[in-house]
Amino acid sequence: IKNRYSLRSFFGWLLAPRKWAASKVKQSGDRSYFFSIMTICYFLVPYLSDPEMTSISYWKLYLFRLTGAIVAFGTLAGKKLWNNHLKPYFDLYYLVGIFFSLSLVVTFTAIADINNPLTPFHLIFALTAMGALVDWRTFLLFQALGTMAATTLHRAVTGHCFIAPNQDQMLPLFIAVVVGFSFVGFFFKHKNSLILQQSATIRTFASEKQKVLRSITESEQQLVTAIKRKSMTMKDVDKRLALLSVKLGEDEDLKAIEAAMKYFYNTSQHATRYLRMNIADMPIPTLLNAAWRDLDNKGLNPTDHHVQLSQRTSAKRIIGDLFFLKTLLVNAAEYGIKQSKAQPFRIILQDSFLDYDLPDTYDNTKKPAISIIVTNQSTPPTPAAQVYQPYQENSAFVKTLPSSLKNNIRIIKAHFGFFSFSTSPQGFIQHYVLPLNLKSIRPAIEYFVYEELFDQVIIDSPEEQAFLKAVSEKGMNKAQISMAMKIAKHYHFPQKRKSGEPFYTHPLAVARILLRYTNNQNVIIAALLHDTLEDTPYDVNQMETRFGSEVTRIVRAVTHLYSGDERPKIMLGKQSTLDRLIAKGNSNSLMVKLVDRLHNMRTIEGHPKPAKRKKIANETLAVFIPIAQRLGLKPIEKELRTLAQKVLAS
Repeated sequence: IKNRYSLRSFFGWLLAPRKWAASKVKQSGDRSYFFSIMTICYFLVPYLSDPEMTSISYWKLYLFRLTGAIVAFGTLAGKKLWNNHLKPYFDLYYLVGIFFSLSLVVTFTAIADINNPLTPFHLIFALTAMGALVDWRTFLLFQALGTMAATTLHRAVTGHCFIAPNQDQMLPLFIAVVVGFSFVGFFFKHKNSLILQQSATIRTFASEKQKVLRSITESEQQLVTAIKRKSMTMKDVDKRLALLSVKLGEDEDLKAIEAAMKYFYNTSQHATRYLRMNIADMPIPTLLNAAWRDLDNKGLNPTDHHVQLSQRTSAKRIIGDLFFLKTLLVNAAEYGIKQSKAQPFRIILQDSFLDYDLPDTYDNTKKPAISIIVTNQSTPPTPAAQVYQPYQENSAFVKTLPSSLKNNIRIIKAHFGFFSFSTSPQGFIQHYVLPLNLKSIRPAIEYFVYEELFDQVIIDSPEEQAFLKAVSEKGMNKAQISMAMKIAKHYHFPQKRKSGEPFYTHPLAVARILLRYTNNQNVIIAALLHDTLEDTPYDVNQMETRFGSEVTRIVRAVTHLYSGDERPKIMLGKQSTLDRLIAKGNSNSLMVKLVDRLHNMRTIEGHPKPAKRKKIANETLAVFIPIAQRLGLKPIEKELRTLAQKVLAS
């Protein structure tokens, strides 16, 4: 009983009209702009009437009509320009505006000025307009309530419910009511046929969409199984992906399927690059010795074949796949030995850089690399540049390569390196550039992660169960949020926080905090996934397939926002940047970023270095306090300030 009559239950009843209005507007369509323009023009036109014939003052009647125009003016800007805190109530205001302006005001005016020759036309306008704007149940409800309210108001003002019309006015009023309801009947019949057609189309599309997604899921599982068993060649993979091709239209609902197809295309590319890779840290001399042993086992001893090794690099170690890198050196040297025909040739190692255009930054990032030149030219030309772009697929170039070097293309692609090859009368030049630390180019967790079936991930902790219960109480999609939790738990599983806790506890805590401040399901899902794009192999297209474009937009924006000194990302320190982000609809992303910082401040003791803690605290005061103020989140602002000051005082 206590729970039933609690304050939360009381406010739940208050939310019922808002939900009812949202469902009605969704059913009939949002025509707020049409309603506001039509109603304002109608009410602002000078009201023609004989003051002697009205039951109340002419000016009082005109002022009452003017209030109808003022109410309609509130919907003129549409939902987009409403304040974020008021947007959930727009649909309710819109329906109340229709009731007040087209039912109450027009009915009251008709009762007060019943003998005006224009009154029948006012009734026809009101009935027709309302029939075009709402469904038939809402129409009957508004007409009944409007008539009762108008007669009650007229009685309160004049002392009697209504004035009997003249005999000459009876027929026009009757015709007006008949014509008005005829128009309304036409509108409802037309709208009903459209709704039936739309429902049939939606059912057909939903059925086809489920078939396509089911086919995609089955094919994905077959792909995963086959590639893991190494029983399917990449040609087979490409054929299977081609069979999954779907002719996409312009409909917004097909974006999920389009994103899924992009994901499978990327799967094919990743499978080509990452199959059977074993990333390890090794000394460069160890790599060279392993390659030399393989050449010796093939009867191609480097010393006997006059291979000259020139090491001009300061690098001592390289992180990559030992087997693949050794194979690359063996293939390159074997080709050189066969082409040189007992003549000396050189392998030159020197320092270099690779320049990557990372998708989550606004600038290129240079990574240290090692340049390997294999040539039999007596005076090889000096490379034109020390900074190289990663190799891009070029089928025409691959066709010109000797067959013994074609496998090196795959190895270079797997290591995101550079490759060139040229021949001339003076000899040949093979040029390879490999990153010294492959883990800095791609996440270090796992290089080829398919999106598995996450049913094996268990959501069983008390915190997780309490969170899902709170989500259900707010009317959110529990299944979708549970899936987001499983994905976050799966991909963050190997990671630890500075404090030693599992990293997954952080996005879960951020989502739990946000649940107190928002009912937006997309924001909660984005909070659970806000670190996946940057710190794990989870793909943008996978995210959009499962959760839609809005969740993906929020997470990508959170990934781009940065508060420190590093470049290149969107810097949050400037007020102008904050204004621009909010103006462009990034309030949800800023909210996730803010609560992310709040949880980091609550657990800041996990940072072992006091200087680092103080830097984070100063940054919180300078950057995140203004964000909390702009978003109107006073409790978060107060807590952040207290936590930051506590760190600075320690």
